[in-house]
Amino acid sequence: MTSKPTPPARDPPCGITVLYPTENEHGSGVSRERIAIHGLNGHALETWTHQKSRVLWLRDLLPDALPNSRIMTYGYNAKFKNFTALQDLGLISKKLLSELADIRKDKESSERPLVLICHSLGGIVAKQMLSLHTGQPEFKKVQDSVYGIMFMGTPHNGSSLAGTGALIANIVAACSSFSPAQKLLSTLRKDSKVLYQISEDFISKTPKLELVSFYEMNMTNVFRGLIKRVVVDRQSACLNLPNEVAIGQYADHRDLARFLSKDDINYRPVQTRLVQFHEDILHKMTVVQLEVSEATTGIRASQQYFEIPFAPCHNFTGREELLAQMETYFLHSPGPQKLLIYVLTGLGGSGKTQTALRYAHQHQNRPYRKVFFFNADSLTTLRADFARVFKLLKLGNSDNTSDKVSSVKRWLATEDNTDWLLIFDNADQLASVNLERFFPTAPWGHIIVTTRDPTGSFGEESHMQGLKPEEAVQLLLKRSKILKPTDDDIVNATCITEQLGCLALAIEQAGAYISARQLTLQEYVELLQCQRNELLKYPVQLGSYQRSVFATWEVSFRQIERDSTPAAKLLLMLSFLDPAEINQLMLVRGCQPQKRWGAAGEVCNYSASEAGVDSGIIELVTNRIVFDDAIQKLREFSLIQRNYDVQGKRSFSLHPLVQDCVSHRVGEDEQRKWREQAILLVSQAFPRHQYLEDKFGDLGRMMLPHVSRCMKEYERINQTGPPISKATKCHMAALLIASSRFSDNSWKWKVVGTAQQILSDDGDPYLHGWATQRKSSLLRMQGKMAESNRTLEECIHSTIFPCLDNQGVEKERRWNAQRGELVVSFADNLIMNGNTALAEKELREWEPLSPEPISAMELMVLRNRNTTLAKIFREERRFEESIVLFEKVLDESRSDKLYDHTGNRMIILSNLADLYLETGRTDDAYAILIPGIELMRSRGTLNISAGRRLNLALSEVYIRQGLLDKAEKLLLELQAVVELDKDPDMISKSAMFRVWSGLARIAHTKGLWRDALNRWQRALVSGEHCGWAEDKHPLNVVHYSLADVYDELDLPEDSRKLIQQAKESLEKEGGKKFWMVGIATYWLEYVEERMKSKEEYVLV
Repeated sequence: MTSKPTPPARDPPCGITVLYPTENEHGSGVSRERIAIHGLNGHALETWTHQKSRVLWLRDLLPDALPNSRIMTYGYNAKFKNFTALQDLGLISKKLLSELADIRKDKESSERPLVLICHSLGGIVAKQMLSLHTGQPEFKKVQDSVYGIMFMGTPHNGSSLAGTGALIANIVAACSSFSPAQKLLSTLRKDSKVLYQISEDFISKTPKLELVSFYEMNMTNVFRGLIKRVVVDRQSACLNLPNEVAIGQYADHRDLARFLSKDDINYRPVQTRLVQFHEDILHKMTVVQLEVSEATTGIRASQQYFEIPFAPCHNFTGREELLAQMETYFLHSPGPQKLLIYVLTGLGGSGKTQTALRYAHQHQNRPYRKVFFFNADSLTTLRADFARVFKLLKLGNSDNTSDKVSSVKRWLATEDNTDWLLIFDNADQLASVNLERFFPTAPWGHIIVTTRDPTGSFGEESHMQGLKPEEAVQLLLKRSKILKPTDDDIVNATCITEQLGCLALAIEQAGAYISARQLTLQEYVELLQCQRNELLKYPVQLGSYQRSVFATWEVSFRQIERDSTPAAKLLLMLSFLDPAEINQLMLVRGCQPQKRWGAAGEVCNYSASEAGVDSGIIELVTNRIVFDDAIQKLREFSLIQRNYDVQGKRSFSLHPLVQDCVSHRVGEDEQRKWREQAILLVSQAFPRHQYLEDKFGDLGRMMLPHVSRCMKEYERINQTGPPISKATKCHMAALLIASSRFSDNSWKWKVVGTAQQILSDDGDPYLHGWATQRKSSLLRMQGKMAESNRTLEECIHSTIFPCLDNQGVEKERRWNAQRGELVVSFADNLIMNGNTALAEKELREWEPLSPEPISAMELMVLRNRNTTLAKIFREERRFEESIVLFEKVLDESRSDKLYDHTGNRMIILSNLADLYLETGRTDDAYAILIPGIELMRSRGTLNISAGRRLNLALSEVYIRQGLLDKAEKLLLELQAVVELDKDPDMISKSAMFRVWSGLARIAHTKGLWRDALNRWQRALVSGEHCGWAEDKHPLNVVHYSLADVYDELDLPEDSRKLIQQAKESLEKEGGKKFWMVGIATYWLEYVEERMKSKEEYVLV
């Protein structure tokens, strides 16, 4: 069907307008009718016409899909300027009903099924029309002929925007001579009593109606584009009735009812639903004809059965995507007809049964005329339900259970019975119940299986997890009967649903408790904090039966304890770890020997049993067959989920409420034991040092959530029961210190502070020293140099190590090495403060305990000491001496495979590259940088500080080679990476300075003076963020550069001021010095030469 584009309309037609068939078209064969009703501020034609293509889809597109339908539109004065004080919904609805009766007054028309298509307020007009009690037979006949309604953005529960519409109408009324329809507008206000009454009256009519509700997913421009908002949200646009299909559209409120063409992505679902209405009407008419035929011929027609033992859950919320997937699978699968099975798996209480029932109610009669429900918990329940269906179908008088099952299956396999849906619910015992024996052997029909066991393989499968956060909040508010939630209610509801893991049953349970006890959401939040386990036992009514979260899972827990002791033990252990991602590699590492520094300063293998990990857990995890059997058993009840990452590594997750229920099934002593076991296992698994672990960074980041959980479990142990053993304290402290290499600064401070608190009483001196080193490093990274120095000096010269010497305790090589690390950190601080002489003195005072043999740990520290000495030479501009020492350390480390991947080696590479650049050896710098960069790229660590440092050096190589565009591209990439740091430390801040100073030099060299000005100013700001003084290196060089830029921009006064300031600060500091590669050497010389040539030119 094609028509000329619709020109823009001026005066909206009122009443019914027939769009198809027109007077010039053939109208015979019309058997069904569609009428469109526009909304607030709408138009009988324009509401349905696309503004660009001018396609009026009701006339130009729909007749091609529904050629035997009469298509109409109904118009009424809905513009603000056309409102009259007497206009209200009752009058509009009654007028529509009257016009429909008039246009359908002949016998043929009056019997046609009618479908209503409603946009916005039009849906309320339609609902009101169906609820009117007029007493006139012709009106009643119209109401009874309505088969279905398609709602498009109808505010069933009120539209918050319409409340704004009332405000606009008030303004119009104050400025105009006519009175706006306040009564009509007030009806649309959120939670309007009138609107609520219309919806309640309408719901009583809905069992006989088919409903489709489209809701908007894009925001609408309102107030001439000044504001964007969702006009009618999903909650308001959906009735949440069993026979309703809710569909989201990628359109705003206006364009829900307008389509560009037949290929418009939003038109297809509208046409599909209207065609489905058409086919269902045809099917019903066929059924009626068969029933008439049965009455006259005595031949029995197909009967309808809907055998569901539970009433629908009126609070059902969400799962729309899943229901749509099921519908697509069952009703739109390509290929020949066949038996289709859909399996819903998931934890008990996730909503499997309710979702299956929701699907059945949505599709009752369409397409299923026979729906049967079977309790598949056991063979006994299955046979009992088959016997019930056998009796219902009147298939005979047999007393044999097997005959009854076979008879029902044969009946479902006959060609007269193809439109059936079977639900096999609670099929959790797949090992003992062969469910497929109960499936009909027919090439048609649909089956839904709900089970906690995801290991079966029947057909298409969806694993049900928690609700979406917004759906969970919506369900809680609905179940708690909070109709007008405040902002605080939303916050508290979000808190509750997060703590309950968005589990459907737990939220139902919480809502029922809140409603029954008349609590506020805040009061329930407080209860949940201290009495969660008791709350999980509160029963909630779902349909015709009661359930609680605890009772739902208790059966599974007992079954596991009977069937598999290893599975029960593993579940206990997993209940004290972070539930989101428990990597199998972590479990295995926690039960195997790991590399540690021994007292002799050598690498040793430290066993899990030495760490205190339970021998039963060690045996369970390290025996792959036993472990896999235990995992399989837990998966059969969906108590855990098995996941794989992109590299194929296995991990497991479980619901936090499962952890709560499991942990509270054992006594306090048992809880304490497993809390301590979780700490010991994670501590054993966590890598200690980058020198000891090739995958130090990857492993540490992967396990970090479990460290956080261990901190909580340690606090619980510490608050109750006997004192924690010294061994457990040391393991916990070591875990925390090692984890301080990861995440953001707030995390690092938290774990280091906690570790020092744990060690404050009787901790290991080695751990004390390690914690002190990490604390001093954090202070230095925050620019708190004085505090960092004081922390290190006290430890080295006043507290831990001198105390050990005075007591005559024999020095261990590990202690000596740790002392050396502290000395190196102290020297680094002194260098940054410009005190290179004292730094060199401190470094040379530390030596290994004996020259032969040097322990591995002391050798590592010796390399770090020599690296720091090389930095001193560099700072003193003794570049060649510095290069020799750096190269010596690099050569010595080449044979050490453990040292090759460490951050210390990358520091050597970047520092050596800087020195090569300072001495004109650009090719040598490039040669050592590329292998290091490629190594870090292959490990995915190029964006951490050591990787950034290598790339900054590489950008300097490109600048020195004249590859300015290449350098600029790399620096802009680095800028984006560094800006991701939300809480940048000194390393990140100084890296940002290097980025901007590099970009500024590139623009400066190219003569792009405006860009250079902007970038040098950004470099200046970055330097100030580092806490550097304006009259110190390197900011005085920035001032010198800016002076040159000002001069080029013809700002001589600004240039003279800056150049004088920069010269004075450089002279005060004693001339040029090394700070960052190139800045205070060749670049300063370049700018000085430019300024000097300008002065000479002026003199000439």
